Amino acid sequence: MNQTNAIVELKALKNNLLSSGNSAMIDTTDMVRQIEDMIDKQYLEKHNHTITYLEKEKYYKTYVDRPEGSAKRYKQLKSKTLEGIKKKIIEYYKEIETKITLHKVFYDWLNERVRHHEIEASTKDRMETDFTRFFVTSGFDTRCIDEVSERELSCWIKDTICENNLTRKAWANLRCVISGIFKYAKELGYTSLSISHFLSDLNLPDRMFRKTFQDPDRQVFTDDELQKIIHWIQDEEHPERMESLSNLGILLCIFTGLRSGELSSLKFSDVSEKKMMIARTQTRHKSDDDDYSYVVREETKGKNGRRYIAIPPVVHTIVDRLRKLNPESEYMFTSHTTGQRMKAETFSGKLERICKYLDIPIKRLHKVRKTYATMLLDAGVPESIITNQMGHTDIATTLGFYYKDRHSDDEKVEAVTNALDFPVRLIS
Repeated sequence: MNQTNAIVELKALKNNLLSSGNSAMIDTTDMVRQIEDMIDKQYLEKHNHTITYLEKEKYYKTYVDRPEGSAKRYKQLKSKTLEGIKKKIIEYYKEIETKITLHKVFYDWLNERVRHHEIEASTKDRMETDFTRFFVTSGFDTRCIDEVSERELSCWIKDTICENNLTRKAWANLRCVISGIFKYAKELGYTSLSISHFLSDLNLPDRMFRKTFQDPDRQVFTDDELQKIIHWIQDEEHPERMESLSNLGILLCIFTGLRSGELSSLKFSDVSEKKMMIARTQTRHKSDDDDYSYVVREETKGKNGRRYIAIPPVVHTIVDRLRKLNPESEYMFTSHTTGQRMKAETFSGKLERICKYLDIPIKRLHKVRKTYATMLLDAGVPESIITNQMGHTDIATTLGFYYKDRHSDDEKVEAVTNALDFPVRLIS
């Protein structure tokens, strides 16, 4: 039996004696004291560092292990006497057993959310990454949660934003972790801090955050760029390009605006005469050996992700070619060499290589989706159709995050010139 299990059993025995002593009116003091001595002995046996006496300094020294995930692995203890250093060792291990740290609360909260299917494995991975990056690296994760004041939390948040040069988006992810930790802790009675009120009162000026500049040439594809990509794939002098699954996937994305995860998990059975069912997506998360695993989830991203989208006739042409390449496959994009479904990342990688070859600004597959949304909006397609095609809950999402300027410089100059074409003689 290891020391941890022995300590747990001795504590249970002690509690049973105390409760039976109270009910039977018997004196269990000596027996309880003996059990406490046995528990202390177990703590000392659990201690796996050498106790050293420093002759010159005239004191005993040793190290104790900090909780898992702490920024520093060990803590040093000192005492002038051997009994004193043993007492400090015992007190330290007793303290960390009863101490409810942010580290413990975070993992209890996160694991409960996974167990209840509240979040996906990929979201869990992202939250763990943020927690390690900000909490563990700074050592804040070892703080006892009931000791964290609003002032301390406020200073830590502002220091973290400034020291890591965070953007507003990065802060939004960190805020989600902070909110989850303290809401969960309050539910369990670990803290009285109201994180909702705290965050609503927290003043974080825009100047604190790193500003990001989005190169307009890399946000969406222009008509000329799309035509170059389509013509390159369909080049009659290179018929092998239309035999490439990744090339056909890029074409399919241009005419459907699908997310890469939705694209890679399409089945032939999803396509009917005038519409396509979007019913699943690929997710990626880290496995226990820190490698990534890819799975198909039988649901899609967002509240309105599961949907039927209208498809133009060209989509059937692409799907028919995919059927000829994969006649026995359930999924449209099944690799000929491995027999496995192609990963979503494959399409973005191929698109980047095509952009580089054609000497146009390099963009990933998600920019095709933004281009698709922008083309629908510019064409005056009804909002209800656009939101359904995109899988968005409302048009504000499409307008706010997907609608971009995709006109060339010549088109912009011509539009502005025409708008300012009024009969005024310029000063020469």
